[in-house]
Amino acid sequence: MQGAVLAVSALQTSEYFGNGKDPRKLGSAHPRNAPYQAFRAKDGWFAMAAGTQSCGCPPPAPPAGPNWPRIRASPIPRCAPPIRMICAALLEEAFAGRTVEEMLTAFRAAGVPCAPINSTSQALSDIQVEHMGWVQPLTLPNGVETRTFASPVRIDGASLPITRPPPALGQHGEEIVKELKR
Repeated sequence: MQGAVLAVSALQTSEYFGNGKDPRKLGSAHPRNAPYQAFRAKDGWFAMAAGTQSCGCPPPAPPAGPNWPRIRASPIPRCAPPIRMICAALLEEAFAGRTVEEMLTAFRAAGVPCAPINSTSQALSDIQVEHMGWVQPLTLPNGVETRTFASPVRIDGASLPITRPPPALGQHGEEIVKELKR
């Protein structure tokens, strides 16, 4: 998992290797483009990726009406933190009175990439999860039936099967201790 996180952090690792300093923590925000992050709406959260190399703010669609905030674009490819923070604050204010669905509808109509930020229950009930067969039944050592999230990795198009139930507490303790003493 650590390798995967570092691999998708190419901008941050490049910045560190280039100047020897840890990059500023930005939460969900993109390090070079804005607005390109998670935002709060009236009834939940969504993410949008409207940022460009010119750091244009706001995104192309004016979902908040004629008073949609405007900020002059930065001429440099890297958004200055004050511009990024002002832009995010103005957008959050504009989004606060709208639902996630209203925001997604407006941004999708304008061609702006966006998506809801789901709760765990919403993510698990997504049609993609069902289609991929990622949620599988599982019998616990005490006989209780439950479900688990199977490996999403596919090899030659096939999912990796769950071949054994989880062990009971201490079930393999003696075996492990014997193995360690060798």
